Amino acid sequence: MPGKRILILTILFIRAITVYSQHDSVTVARISISGNNKTKESIILREISFMPGQRFHRNQLSREIERSQSMLINTLLFNFVEVKEVPIDSVYSDVFIFLKERFYLWPIPVFKFADPNFNTWWLTKDFTRTNYGLVILKKNFRGRNEDLGAKVQLGYSKEFAATYRLPYFTKRQKLGGGLWASYVQNNEVTIGTKDNKRIFYTGDNGNSRDELSFRAYLSYRAKIHSWHTLEYRHNRIRVVDSVQAQSGQYLQNNAAIMTFPSLYYTLKIDRRDNKGYPLEGRYTQMEITKHGFFNVGQNSPNILQLYLLHTELFRASNSLFFAMQFRGKIIPTKNLPYYFQEGLGYQHYVRGYEYYVIDGQNFAMFRSNVKYRLFGPKIHDLDFLQGTNFSKLHYAFYLNLYIDAGYVQDRRYYTENPLANQMLYGTGIGLDFVSFYDKVIRFEYSMNKELEKGFFIHFIKPI
Repeated sequence: MPGKRILILTILFIRAITVYSQHDSVTVARISISGNNKTKESIILREISFMPGQRFHRNQLSREIERSQSMLINTLLFNFVEVKEVPIDSVYSDVFIFLKERFYLWPIPVFKFADPNFNTWWLTKDFTRTNYGLVILKKNFRGRNEDLGAKVQLGYSKEFAATYRLPYFTKRQKLGGGLWASYVQNNEVTIGTKDNKRIFYTGDNGNSRDELSFRAYLSYRAKIHSWHTLEYRHNRIRVVDSVQAQSGQYLQNNAAIMTFPSLYYTLKIDRRDNKGYPLEGRYTQMEITKHGFFNVGQNSPNILQLYLLHTELFRASNSLFFAMQFRGKIIPTKNLPYYFQEGLGYQHYVRGYEYYVIDGQNFAMFRSNVKYRLFGPKIHDLDFLQGTNFSKLHYAFYLNLYIDAGYVQDRRYYTENPLANQMLYGTGIGLDFVSFYDKVIRFEYSMNKELEKGFFIHFIKPI
């Protein structure tokens, strides 16, 4: 008898757990999509981490909906994305996806500065050191998230380029690829640095250096958050004799022409809520590059380059956010041509050192931000643009406090450049303005280790 009672109690307990679990779980009945006038449903569903018929704990479904909304935003195909669960009964729910597509055909005027950043250019305000032209870019070509574009740039640097990107060409939407071709011509060439300022060579014939590059790549999206890319490039670089003579070793073997293949492997893991201006999540990018192999080409180099970028973003409250980022590059090659030198001061820089270039073979950089949301995001309907891709405007303002640190290891030019081979620090306060189409304007007041202070403007996200 005691055994029979235990058996009955066990059965009742299991049934109670089952009933409770059923009430605490939900099954996705249908997924409905609206607002995708151009984009194919298959492209949208590729970003969704659940499918009809799947059963979830209710809290888990909420997390998957939030995750899928971030993934759709990060395709950069939509200005606005809303994913909502609508219960049918106690067991089933529908999921509705509301989209506002971006404008996909862009005749984009080119106007950018030849200097490393706007602030360096502003010291001279020399409009001969600007580039201008036009980019014709058709994004989301055929509604499959393809890109097709061409670029004509004149001014300080002449550039002619064409590109095509197809994110997926298999039914499972994992394998994709693309092509790129470009020709760049420069009259002024940076041939070195002294006191961490650039030294230029300016020719007489308008063509001191030209570069021709062809690229082809394959991408593999293993999971919803991770991408692998394998890229092959064929490069041809030519400089005039005066660049050779004045730089010492601008190209491999101090030659006038260098042709070589390059192979790039890139791994990206992106769990940010919004890649245009992220507030939460993490991002990792690892690159392995090999310039030159099997002695293919003319004066081909033999260079291995390793690069790592990792970002962590946290939300402390509804308006308070923290962010940390590490970047580092290592090139083991000792006798490195100047063409491949890049430390800090170009696309990587410690805030407060915007006016300096620190050449070197290896570098490490750390950035940290404390961010407070002052206002927004606010959304306004623009009645006079109703029926267009610009009918809604969103914007927000964030106050930033930041501390950066960096170090450049330089084995060749450090005797004339005192900022190399030492720790660099910068700190300051800034205001970020964020609007749609991923546009960011940053106003920052910084101070560096040398106690130099300055006001700086940037047009990309801080971290």
